Amino acid sequence: MTAATTSSDLAVDFLRPSPTQIRFEDIALGLSKCCRFAGQCRGHYSVAQHSVLVALLLPEELRWEGLLHDATEAFMGDLSTPLKSMLPDYRKIEARLDAAIRIRAGLPSAPHPAVKRADQIALAIEARDLMPPSALDWPEVRVVLEDPKCQRELQRTVSPAQSWAQAYPLFINALQSLAPNHLHKELAGLEDIQTTDSDVAVSEYLQIYPVAQRSDDFMRPRA
Repeated sequence: MTAATTSSDLAVDFLRPSPTQIRFEDIALGLSKCCRFAGQCRGHYSVAQHSVLVALLLPEELRWEGLLHDATEAFMGDLSTPLKSMLPDYRKIEARLDAAIRIRAGLPSAPHPAVKRADQIALAIEARDLMPPSALDWPEVRVVLEDPKCQRELQRTVSPAQSWAQAYPLFINALQSLAPNHLHKELAGLEDIQTTDSDVAVSEYLQIYPVAQRSDDFMRPRA
């Protein structure tokens, strides 16, 4: 058996992933319930929140890609980087699934370098705000914290959501706001069926990202 069942009752086949197996609500739910740093951080800081932070750190034309840069983790979980380096087959499986998600989302086949940079800056912010002090000595964190070109982005701060039920509607809101035109109709039909406190969760976005620019429309609840 090489397939995993999703909340929408589809099967994502890790051996032969296909764009037809990918639903955005499954991505939102999986990322909202999946903690960064294998859960070894302060509070419930989800990959969904991380993904929105990465999107915020990018120019408008790259935010959709930034939002979905870790979408594979909705189905595969968030393994720590040291563990991934010991599992070469994991990287191959992840690459296949990422390719299917990129086709489904209308993204280029190759990641944009700016998305990787934003991901590294987000890691530094999260390590500083959510992890024990030793995380500041991680080489990939230290290089960002000491880079003069990153100081503006490092003014942002993050806090964990109270639960996955806060992170889920935030990610749905970002999906609906950042998606390309050909996906607007599909994503506009998404309903927050997983939680009943979405209005409260979205209104608390600025508490989760207190330094976020208020001009970012996808931070705001839709009328």
